[in-house]
Amino acid sequence: MSDIGAGGEHFFMGFCSVDGVTANKSSADKHGWDVFVEVEQETGELTLMTLHEPIIAGKVQVKSTRTTSLKVDVTLSNLRKMATSPLPSFYVLMDFSQGPHPQRAFIRHVDEPLIREILQRVNTHIIAGKAERLHKLTLRVDFGLGREIRLSEPSTFKSEILRAIGSSPAKYTDKKSMFLKNVGFEDGCHAMHFQLEGMGNLTAFVNATLGMGGSVELQNMQFSTTRFGQVDPRSRTELSAGIMELTPVAPAAKGTLTFRDLSSGVSALVEASAFFSPMHEWLPKSLKKIRIDCGTFDWLMNEDGSSAQFTATLDPELPIHLDGLANFFQIVCLLRRPESLSIEMDFYGTQSSVIVKRGVVLPDYSRALETADLLMGMKSFFADREHLTISATELIHCDQNIRAISGFLNRKTGARISFRFVEAHDPFEAACLVPLALRVGGKCYVAVIAIFGDMSRSEQGRYTVATTDFDVLYKTVLRENELNTDKILLRLEPIMTNYTHFLPIVNLVPVMLDFVLSR
Repeated sequence: MSDIGAGGEHFFMGFCSVDGVTANKSSADKHGWDVFVEVEQETGELTLMTLHEPIIAGKVQVKSTRTTSLKVDVTLSNLRKMATSPLPSFYVLMDFSQGPHPQRAFIRHVDEPLIREILQRVNTHIIAGKAERLHKLTLRVDFGLGREIRLSEPSTFKSEILRAIGSSPAKYTDKKSMFLKNVGFEDGCHAMHFQLEGMGNLTAFVNATLGMGGSVELQNMQFSTTRFGQVDPRSRTELSAGIMELTPVAPAAKGTLTFRDLSSGVSALVEASAFFSPMHEWLPKSLKKIRIDCGTFDWLMNEDGSSAQFTATLDPELPIHLDGLANFFQIVCLLRRPESLSIEMDFYGTQSSVIVKRGVVLPDYSRALETADLLMGMKSFFADREHLTISATELIHCDQNIRAISGFLNRKTGARISFRFVEAHDPFEAACLVPLALRVGGKCYVAVIAIFGDMSRSEQGRYTVATTDFDVLYKTVLRENELNTDKILLRLEPIMTNYTHFLPIVNLVPVMLDFVLSR
């Protein structure tokens, strides 16, 4: 019986030479390939960007068969050598089922899916301790998944080589090397097994996996390498105890929470991130929690939504956007005395809602909420369209000033000013120009107003004016680094100089500005 193996190789080499593909036969098949092929690139196609490219070269293993089956068993040692070569690798099947000459031929590129299949099988045998027997273990290669070469047209082989490699052999090699380095490690390259002792430690671990992060005590720790999801027992190392630091993880979903009083319509919407523990399915029911991080507070629910816990995470000393702070106060107020409070959740378009039936023991922030609303009104009054960042502590500290200035500017409260004035002897009605300033959140809201009222002598040389009305002549927003009295007075000089009124004008801005800016 003729040697179809050698015949297939010789036929293939002659087939290659017809279309200008250089084929060099291996003197001894020790490294998985029979023929080394080279495809010369036309020099007329070179450009400045491709002149560094090597010629297209690859390794070919030729298989021959007398059966009609397109499936061939190949040893894993051979397959691994072809798969891990940085050069393109191919298997060619010559079909001798019709007689002494091949009638059909098929080519199978050792591409990424086949490389993955080969290395995964090799990995399984290595873990089983059979690394020395790879030359006796096989994997079935299906040429039906490849492409047929028309033996009447030698150019079809060259075309398949070019199609598989692409226009850049260098990029092909780089991509293959990177794939070989990472394949099988998609789910990580190391595995750790450990034990948790005590419910408190388990609770801390669950909380850490809910996006909070933190430290957890571990016992009986085992470390090993893993590839294709299989652990190599030979790589195992052990420690009796240790501390694991868990960093906050990305949320499982993002969306919004809307707290809505169904009786009054008052509502507050916050952006929210939902976290689920990766161990959720294996946890006891009491620890199956869903954590919703809303920035200034956490909403911790059990999996069926029948109970929930509100935990404020707001740092009272940390400045945040005023609207976010007001939202926090609004939500706390709604939760303290819920009459018909609905919490509507929307994550990626999936909506659900729960009704809060019992109030939560929380601080009373109703006054702080009013103050925040007044400050937002002042921002609007001064046309401040940038964010104002302020801490809860500073807002509460500035409560009296915010309420007083807001009430005055909204004509809900009056004002009384007292000053020394040596030019007047008898009381008279006047228009007094005075500065008004509120320093809050790293900004200063400054206004110049004309106050109208009777000047009444209060003591020797001092007069008091109780306002009956006022006009706002100028208003602006300054940063802390812009609070220079002299520069501000220069800016205000035209305003004060050009102001006219039928009443006598008393300009108190120069003497009062430094005082109001420093309050």
